[in-house]
Amino acid sequence: MQKLAFFDGDIGGLVQHLSHRLVDGGVPVARVSLGRLIMHPVIGLLDATWDASSDRLDWTVMPWSSVTDDLFDKAPFGENTKVTEKLAKKFMNTEIWDLVDSMDGEFEMMPSIRADLTNP
Repeated sequence: MQKLAFFDGDIGGLVQHLSHRLVDGGVPVARVSLGRLIMHPVIGLLDATWDASSDRLDWTVMPWSSVTDDLFDKAPFGENTKVTEKLAKKFMNTEIWDLVDSMDGEFEMMPSIRADLTNP
């Protein structure tokens, strides 16, 4: 298992455990990927990908210079990222106790992704 100084915990263990639980629960997954932007001066994106056929976890580390808008536009949840950024900018300076009331109705604009997991 790979350990890096900027890990706050065992992300790889989390991805493997989640993947095994999905498979044990009957969800026909071939691969599970968990990616995240991180607060690091050089590294911008960290991705842990588990493969069912090998039960192996691989890591992808991308520098900030490779993290572009185009990268997120092509991602499966790219549209959600854009909406989330708009909401974050809109409510950036809102006091925490006022946040819930001021965001009422905002989440309806989040796009939905539906997939039939029983259909290969």
